[in-house]
Amino acid sequence: MGANTLTFKEWAGSGTPDVKVDWSASSLGTRPAVGGSVIELKITRKSDTRSSRLKMMAELNKRNRTLSWGFTEITQVSEHVSMDNHRLMVRSITVLTSVAVAEFRYLGGNEEEITFIANKKSEIAIPIGFVGP
Repeated sequence: MGANTLTFKEWAGSGTPDVKVDWSASSLGTRPAVGGSVIELKITRKSDTRSSRLKMMAELNKRNRTLSWGFTEITQVSEHVSMDNHRLMVRSITVLTSVAVAEFRYLGGNEEEITFIANKKSEIAIPIGFVGP
């Protein structure tokens, strides 16, 4: 399979460098919210030096009962074999804006699950080549 990455725009605040991390599983959908619904992205990834900052943001949001701690933009990239012919490799790019870290939990085995909530989503899928015979 291909690369699965999540890029946080301006990781430590306005004008700071972007940070890219790998993830192993994800789900993208919506969840009910006051006044409608919001976009929800859950990812599973290996814990690393960035985990404590993500956990802190989730805890601050829960403690303050707000979703004000997060990022202006997150870009999720995944590469997978298309479902229609099982041979075409496709790169999917999803950009989420106005993103908050809603939940963080350790799963054990050095893995964690992080739930992000966003106000806006844009997606594109790009064919990048064939796999197999």
